[in-house]
Amino acid sequence: MNDRVSAWLDSLGLGTYREAFQRNAITWDVLPELKESDLEALGVLLGHRKTLLRAIAQLSPSAEGRGPGSVSIAVSPDTPPVPPEREHAEREDVKKSVEIF
Repeated sequence: MNDRVSAWLDSLGLGTYREAFQRNAITWDVLPELKESDLEALGVLLGHRKTLLRAIAQLSPSAEGRGPGSVSIAVSPDTPPVPPEREHAEREDVKKSVEIF
């Protein structure tokens, strides 16, 4: 099996699933495509499926160059932060629209 997948599973405390991932040819490239139903078919327990799905959500194509267990960020470093006054205004708009109904 891909040593990276094995190390990733170990880092999550889920190394017991190494054999199932190996038998089913789950590679680092395939991980981001796994869904809950796939994990269920592999025999992964519900709580462990939730843990794996959270960890899978943190994977991205750019994560390939980093080590197992690394986390990608959802916002690009080039994305400017939302100014506090705009964030507040957006919340007020939502409040108003809720009050109308």
